Amino acid sequence: MAAVGAGAEATPAARACRRVDPLCVLGLVIVGVVAILAVIGPSIGVYDPTLTTPDVSVPPPGLTELPSLVSVWLAGGPAPHFLGTDASGFDIFSRLMAAPRTDLVIALFATDCRSSPVCCSVSSQAIFAISSPNS
Repeated sequence: MAAVGAGAEATPAARACRRVDPLCVLGLVIVGVVAILAVIGPSIGVYDPTLTTPDVSVPPPGLTELPSLVSVWLAGGPAPHFLGTDASGFDIFSRLMAAPRTDLVIALFATDCRSSPVCCSVSSQAIFAISSPNS
């Protein structure tokens, strides 16, 4: 009769519970980063992601000039466009920081409407109140 102890072989069900799926971990990391960016992203972006800037189509700064731009910005100078602007003058970095908030609003709205059509109108009002730029 085998003694049950620390050296005993685990059952297949116990081994399956301890095994970590790397794709699951990767998915959780991606969802975590998106959730964190949804919360703090709009405050990280220097420019308003919905407004154009006067400098239309500014290319991104090079790696050699970025430290001097950041030091000028921290000293009270104009904020640099870290990733440049698009052809319309929107700051790309600010839009990348604000995008996860919009993505999560759309995902939550779509999930709620699929699960319960009755709750859809109530949650849509709450979601649009959360996603408004004045919040």
